[in-house]
Amino acid sequence: MTNSVPKLLQPVVLVENLRKQFTRPQMKGKQKQMVAVKNLSFKVMPGEVLGLLGPNGAGKSTTLNMLTAELTPDAGAVSRNSFAQFFPTSMAFGHNLVLSAG
Repeated sequence: MTNSVPKLLQPVVLVENLRKQFTRPQMKGKQKQMVAVKNLSFKVMPGEVLGLLGPNGAGKSTTLNMLTAELTPDAGAVSRNSFAQFFPTSMAFGHNLVLSAG
């Protein structure tokens, strides 16, 4: 008998200490480091719905891009269960992402 946790009790998505920063050019050839996502952690359990809310520049799109592996985090980790898949869908405005866990 194995001592594993049933899949229904495991997170579908687990994000731990996610961080992403970008370099922005400034006047006179200088550069500035801008932190887009700073130490973000959360988990999504089967059946839960996740929404990312925040003002412009809060890191919502950057977080979604790291969840779908379009961007590589500078630090932290994103884990998905083997049965979790992301499917982008088109919308007139903004982003829409469907997570299929089944």
